[in-house]
Amino acid sequence: MIDLKPYFGSQVDGKNGQLFYTGAEGATNLISYYTNGVAEDAIQSWRQTFARRGRELKKRGIPYHVIIVPGAHVACGNDLPDHLHGKIKAPFPQLSAVMDGAEGVTLHDALPDLAVADTPFRTYRRNDTHWTDYGAYLNYQAVSRRVALETKIGLVTPDDFSVELKNAFGDLSIHRVPEGAPELIPILTVGGRHHARTVQKNTTVVRNRLIRMESDTAPETSAFFFHDSYGTAQAKFWARSFSRTSFAGVTHRVYFDAIDRDKPDVVFSIMAEHRLFQRPNDHDHWTFEDDFESDCKSPAGVKAAKILVLYRQQKLAEAVEAAAGLDQEVGFGAYHARVAAQAYVAAHRYDDGVAMSQTALSLAPQSPSNLWMAAYASVYAGKPHDAVTLATWAVATDRFNGAWAELLASVLIGLGRWDDAAALLENTVPQIDDHPELWRHLAHVRDMRGQLTARDEARAKAAALDGQDLRLAS
Repeated sequence: MIDLKPYFGSQVDGKNGQLFYTGAEGATNLISYYTNGVAEDAIQSWRQTFARRGRELKKRGIPYHVIIVPGAHVACGNDLPDHLHGKIKAPFPQLSAVMDGAEGVTLHDALPDLAVADTPFRTYRRNDTHWTDYGAYLNYQAVSRRVALETKIGLVTPDDFSVELKNAFGDLSIHRVPEGAPELIPILTVGGRHHARTVQKNTTVVRNRLIRMESDTAPETSAFFFHDSYGTAQAKFWARSFSRTSFAGVTHRVYFDAIDRDKPDVVFSIMAEHRLFQRPNDHDHWTFEDDFESDCKSPAGVKAAKILVLYRQQKLAEAVEAAAGLDQEVGFGAYHARVAAQAYVAAHRYDDGVAMSQTALSLAPQSPSNLWMAAYASVYAGKPHDAVTLATWAVATDRFNGAWAELLASVLIGLGRWDDAAALLENTVPQIDDHPELWRHLAHVRDMRGQLTARDEARAKAAALDGQDLRLAS
């Protein structure tokens, strides 16, 4: 469903055959991000998000490890073209400098593991945007030793894998015209005393995939990985390190609904360093079940996937046209109804949105996502009091996603229920302190209640997270 050429077709030639990704066509150029440097509010936003994750996981007794993997612009800096040499500003050092006091989270910089001199194999691809198997292993080796200090883990050592050199095309070289040449890369195969098997695999719309693996040769511990594409090469090592391992990608979120259900012994985030240039999205209005466990294979699932893609492309008329007859398709369920409701509301077909959101809610009444969708549709259908009830239930169902509280707060403010909005926000924001919109709502409420000093504090918090000008008429 995704054409990758616009993303990887734009690149710069470096020295020694190294290619550097520049960014999607029409999007902010990745080279510009690197040469301008990361915005302070982006760093503060990530700092607050990592700190909140670590704080919540520490309450649960779960260690949290974050692996930040540099792009070729940083890992292969010596091969940059002359006009970029010495001009790349990596964001990780800035993040690391502000992480003091963030308990429960351990940051791992993968750069030292990739920049090792005199390695027998390359650690980073020349014609691709990722590390090699060998580079992924070197980082695994360093991180796993740190993890072993607090969690039982089966370490994969160099004696446990074989290495074969193979020619491979890359996500950059295949989009060159004419197509670029393949590159000889190391492929690591783990064998011997370590075994792992896949017990579940589910792929949903827009590249999201959940893979669960088990190992009968690893200690009786479990791990949950939230990762982007850098996690792919490392998965073979981690899957043999724990008896039960879950890999959810591509995502930069940590889903507490999944954590609280699965109760892993350790949680990981694996993410590209350049993701730090943008802001985290932990408070999106979709649950883990929506994003990774939903059905996109049945006739209803295939149709819902099409609707969601069209919706995200803002082709709203086509999305609602595709939604016609969805409830008659084989396999129709709550998720499919929820997707259709989102499209209907976006296309201003509010009554249809309410009806379909109520269908989703009737099929899965405990889902905060379905409650949020029903509340959201009710707001646009002119039923704010219904929205308050539904959004309140959503907040009560899941206290760790700020999307539900944000909607409830906005409706309460719209109704002029300042005391209720204050009670919600004053109790919610200290726990979900990385959500700028919640801080902004809190500033508005404090302003209306005449709490001017507290208002300014909330405005400053919001500005630190998203950099927006938050002056409100007082």
